[in-house]
Amino acid sequence: LIATAQPWDDEMRQRIARHQRDRAERLPRMATVEEPLQLAKAIAACSTPQTLVVVDCLTLWLTNLLMPAH
Repeated sequence: LIATAQPWDDEMRQRIARHQRDRAERLPRMATVEEPLQLAKAIAACSTPQTLVVVDCLTLWLTNLLMPAH
């Protein structure tokens, strides 16, 4: 899983933590890469013919690119 969220405020920090707990409980063997901007690079680094790569979330990734916080 490639996670694109960034913890800019308390609400987002809580959401990210909840997602991390849920994944650890439901899919303990799933690897997670946190990459808010360099999505193509992260996909290339994780991709193999035997690996399913899931991006969560393209909307947040696009927002990160178009509306940087700093």
